[in-house]
Amino acid sequence: ARQCRRRLTMCLARSEMPRWYSYLRQRFQYFLLDFCYLTQGLLLVHIHLLPCSRPLHFALFSMASGPIPWAVFAWRNSLVFHSVDKITSAAIHVLPLVVMHNLHWEPRCGGERPGWDSERAPWTEWLGAPPLVFCPLR
Repeated sequence: ARQCRRRLTMCLARSEMPRWYSYLRQRFQYFLLDFCYLTQGLLLVHIHLLPCSRPLHFALFSMASGPIPWAVFAWRNSLVFHSVDKITSAAIHVLPLVVMHNLHWEPRCGGERPGWDSERAPWTEWLGAPPLVFCPLR
């Protein structure tokens, strides 16, 4: 689990720093305010600063298993190994799903998982319904 966190941080540092540099140099900085970059930032906060936060875990699990992986199909991300831009785009959209799946089943925070517990959580948390209810209301 600790290696997973370290590998994610190193992977994001190696792949996103050149993108941030090139986007800022080309004046594409507003593309960096996209939902996938917000999810990556919140994921790093959840991993390093707030690992036992249940509301943050629920929100990130819903984001990482919902709209972020669908963006792979919507924007036709592909693994083209000689294109740093395409590899970075694929990593930005696939890594949150993999990491949140691992964090969801990892026992921590005093031996408990911060993820869903069907016996203690209300049905809305268990089904992940809060994001589904509030998204159409916007």
